[in-house]
Amino acid sequence: YNNNNNNKYDKRHSREWSNSPTSTDNDPVIAEQSLKDLLCEPVLIGLFGTYSIFVQQATVETVMTPTTAMILGWQEKENAYMLVAVGFELLLAFLTVGPIAKKIGDTGVLRLGTGAISAIVVFICLYAPYSAREVWWLMPVFVLSVAAFVFFMPYIVIGTAAVLSRAVPTHQQSTVQGLRTACERFGQVLGPLLAGQSLNWNLIWIFLP
Repeated sequence: YNNNNNNKYDKRHSREWSNSPTSTDNDPVIAEQSLKDLLCEPVLIGLFGTYSIFVQQATVETVMTPTTAMILGWQEKENAYMLVAVGFELLLAFLTVGPIAKKIGDTGVLRLGTGAISAIVVFICLYAPYSAREVWWLMPVFVLSVAAFVFFMPYIVIGTAAVLSRAVPTHQQSTVQGLRTACERFGQVLGPLLAGQSLNWNLIWIFLP
């Protein structure tokens, strides 16, 4: 009796496996469909957005201390205060993403973060030429622009992760999340290398990637 039950289970399991997305009966077809799933527009946008925001994050972390020293004359104490404030601001920003996502959706969160940071980068490029001059408005404008940049970073991080998770079937989730992590690490490695250009007062070029 047990052997009969085991045989029935094995046959049923074999039929389920043959009908599953990971079946090897139609490998070329499945491989082509998997490639199409990975090359769809939401996945490409999510991966590029992930790479971009982590390049910018690593760039800001790399140039912040020398930039504040050159432009504002800040030392260790002032930079420590700024980093503490950035930590609290990031916590607040992550807490605001959830309620906003319920209003405008995951795609809306990504659009909001991308639009806001793009506008901030353009604004930074506009006042960057005045950074070598001792103007009274430089410090408040610099602090406000950095604060706004940091606040909207979680919107892109969470928005891209949500878009990627919804863009592919369940059996492709691990592959997409692996690609997302690879883009994060690639951006964190490449960001500091590209940020060195800003130390030569070529501030606009660091935003090109």
